[in-house]
Amino acid sequence: MHSGKRFVLVTTVSSLIFGIATTEITSGSPATLAQTPQQKKPQGQASVVEDNSFKFQLQGCQRTGKNVTCSLLVTNLAEKDRSVTIFARSGSRSFDFSGNEYAAQIAQIGKDQSSIRAKTVLLTGIPVKASVSFELPGKVTQFAALEISYHSDGASKAVFRDIPVTRPK
Repeated sequence: MHSGKRFVLVTTVSSLIFGIATTEITSGSPATLAQTPQQKKPQGQASVVEDNSFKFQLQGCQRTGKNVTCSLLVTNLAEKDRSVTIFARSGSRSFDFSGNEYAAQIAQIGKDQSSIRAKTVLLTGIPVKASVSFELPGKVTQFAALEISYHSDGASKAVFRDIPVTRPK
């Protein structure tokens, strides 16, 4: 310890949505760590995950009967055009707050749609519409987590948390 001061290294999760850890140095007496209340995002604001030089913007999840479709915009942030595949049944999934897991029934990106996987080539910097659809019980009104499984230069996942499931207005 320097100059009689005690330094405490505190690592906090900046946001469960982004999965990014930040480090903060605090000085003084030993700190009591308290749970920080989870911040709610303003209504209508998209959740964003950046991974592997892609930006995934969740536009929302909407229910029609038993089907829930989660819409996204996917943008290639790399300097060259790249193909991307989004997986349905074999990868993308959602979880409710009761601990139930649901496999995506349909994946779509651009014009390609499939119950297995959808693929397209993304131009640099141009957002493309994508979606994953689930068949869910009516009691599910929010996802604890939504995991979008994709492949481009290797398998990867974009994970969103605390996602409301809305009904059409």
